[in-house]
Amino acid sequence: MYYEHCIEQASGGFGEYQSQPINGEGWEDEGALEIEMAQGAADQGAELIELVDGVDEAIDIRGRIHNEPGRVFALVWDDGRVAYTGITEVA
Repeated sequence: MYYEHCIEQASGGFGEYQSQPINGEGWEDEGALEIEMAQGAADQGAELIELVDGVDEAIDIRGRIHNEPGRVFALVWDDGRVAYTGITEVA
């Protein structure tokens, strides 16, 4: 099953982030969850961008996330705001 994660700055600071699953049912299809996340971002006026090497639209926070999910995404708004989310697989 695949679960969406909320990623926020860690309370201790130091440029670190923390991740926790968003309450809800898991998804059997990772692609369907990604489509749902992209639609949710679009509904908020943002673009969902996966953080991979070479992405310039958001700061790459991978490696600085406690409980880091397998895939990390940025929601990027035209006004420069950025929020982070992710997908993790749980057997």
